[in-house]
Amino acid sequence: MRTSHLFPEILQPKFHIQQATIQRLCFAGSRTCCSNGGSFAPFVPVPTTIFLDSPLFFGKVCAVSMSCPTVQACGSTVEGLPPATSVPAMVSRAVHRVARGGLDKSAAAHAAQILQQNGVICVPTDTLYGIACRAQSASAVERLYSIKGRVAHKPVAICVPRVEDIEQYANVTVPKQLLHELLPGPVTVVLPRTPVLNASLNPGVERIGIRVLDTPVVQSIMSEFREPIALTSANFSGQPSCIKVEECEALWPLLDAVYDAGPITSQGEDRSGSSVIDLSCPGHYSVIRKGSSFDSTVETLHKYHLQPQPQ
Repeated sequence: MRTSHLFPEILQPKFHIQQATIQRLCFAGSRTCCSNGGSFAPFVPVPTTIFLDSPLFFGKVCAVSMSCPTVQACGSTVEGLPPATSVPAMVSRAVHRVARGGLDKSAAAHAAQILQQNGVICVPTDTLYGIACRAQSASAVERLYSIKGRVAHKPVAICVPRVEDIEQYANVTVPKQLLHELLPGPVTVVLPRTPVLNASLNPGVERIGIRVLDTPVVQSIMSEFREPIALTSANFSGQPSCIKVEECEALWPLLDAVYDAGPITSQGEDRSGSSVIDLSCPGHYSVIRKGSSFDSTVETLHKYHLQPQPQ
């Protein structure tokens, strides 16, 4: 059956609906353009989930049928099925292609607004593409886990704007100058968490992994958002990590914004992510994950006379 695609002004939209699984959609809204016939299947899996509480209003779902996986122009009928009552729905923004210098102030403020309203976005880091949300929001963190398909007991790290911000969310057990030598950089430091951090983030876990990124896109957003973000790799759990935004395209329907800064080449073809180092025991370190810049990270730790933690 032929269907009508509804495109925003930049790229094909990706759809998300919360608490309602539907197989026929009909969208209305001033920022859509209909009439491009073709198969709907490559863009949205059906049945699918669409978030009704996304911060970005885009249109309305005007027709819902549990039997026919098609999309039709608003007000039309398929196989004699009348349109259902209109209900609000959201369609995520298209991919934002950004310059190497990061986002301008207006675009960064828009991304910060998405995060403030519990949205989830895709951003380039210094190692991989990641997905991020507001760390201090229980509902945003829950949605991040749902999107990724991550098991609840597996922790996620946070990212803060500056090295100086670490001590607000963690008890620093190493010389501060050591942190400044490691960060910003492709390292996640694990420290004892403070009560300031959202209790629903990694509940029952007494430590927190913290990153500081100097990548332009993230720094642009963090300068406007001024809160920690929960950050994890942009892939479904168990799937390969991504160094090109196109590689995580399957996630796009579930996100509120995607920021494309091109391939991440700083670590070559390495997809291991950041090195994760536990610094919670004074005078010692333990390696949770060997990742990017691991050898230079260990050299820095030894420079400050930290020793491997006894097994």
